[in-house]
Amino acid sequence: MKRIIVFGGSFDPVQLGHVQSVRVMSERFDKTVIVPCRISPFKTEADIAPPEDRIAMLRMSLAGLKNVEISRYETDSSGVSYTCRTLRHFKELWPDAEFSIAIGSDMLDRLNDWREADYLKRNARWFVTERQGFSLAALDERRAEGYDLEFSGITIRDYSSAKIKADLAFGVTADISEDVAAYIAEKGLYGKYPSMTARYSEFGMKQSRIDHTYRAVIAGIKLAKLHGEDTDKTITALILHDIGKYADEALLLEKGINVPDEISAMPQAVRHAPVGALIAEKCFGITDRLILDAIKYHTTGKPDMSLLGRIVYIADMTEAGRDFPGVETIRALACTDLDAAMAYALGRSLEYVNGCGGVVAPGTAEAYEYYSNKTKR
Repeated sequence: MKRIIVFGGSFDPVQLGHVQSVRVMSERFDKTVIVPCRISPFKTEADIAPPEDRIAMLRMSLAGLKNVEISRYETDSSGVSYTCRTLRHFKELWPDAEFSIAIGSDMLDRLNDWREADYLKRNARWFVTERQGFSLAALDERRAEGYDLEFSGITIRDYSSAKIKADLAFGVTADISEDVAAYIAEKGLYGKYPSMTARYSEFGMKQSRIDHTYRAVIAGIKLAKLHGEDTDKTITALILHDIGKYADEALLLEKGINVPDEISAMPQAVRHAPVGALIAEKCFGITDRLILDAIKYHTTGKPDMSLLGRIVYIADMTEAGRDFPGVETIRALACTDLDAAMAYALGRSLEYVNGCGGVVAPGTAEAYEYYSNKTKR
């Protein structure tokens, strides 16, 4: 019986992890069908490239691989791209084939959320590749539920479309081929985030602060994926979270921003956060209150923060360049329990400020009490 594997995704853009996975599939299956989606039910990322561009990047990246074809079934269909509909289509084309569906380990916890999960469970096997940072622990749990899962035996780095788009805003192209990078530049794709970082000099951002911001964005993307937050909102908030760091009164007045007295009275180390929220709204046209509040409270915290707010607070505090006693504990807690991570992080922040004889920012003590009590329940 012919073994066919279906590998769907946005491929926006195709990255080195995709190519590595397809190479393995082409060696183990009789046919590998790559299915770029029109609209993914699981992604809300901004700045999605047109289907023709995504297909063109796939063709240049997969050239030379045997038994691989790119299907336009989903890109040429209307509406959201659901795997159940696509599988039915392919089963009609190849009725005698055995089908597998390719997924990364980051999807294991969400298989039961797929449209017509029972149909997929009965009619396909699952070929699972470990994605770095996303555990295979759910394999046995899904198998017990009736999923026929096959582990590919390979692990790929945590390549993600969201990270690649963020990378481009900071001049990083490590996760895509040179050909794909050149194509993106030639076509002017994925311009939303670069249009924000291009204005850093306008607000006096120093290179060290830009480097910190990039690392915070990367940390935030991982947390957003782990906890189901919108990656576009996460990236936007973190790209702008420190935009007010070096904005003095003269610059703010020039931008038409009047800083309220209660913000001016805040300790110097934390006031750039609410100032950044003012800049994000006035100068970047951000109107989403979740994004603005995440920027506003990323230094002080506050009781009952949104999921986005907690992710931005923790990402800022635990990005890869941070090295202080307790940071590894916060990183570990944040993978499974953001509230516990908030309680611990806020406690460390209070210890540091009090130990230095500094002034505790308004809201920080209340936030610590809130999250400490919440994690004790």
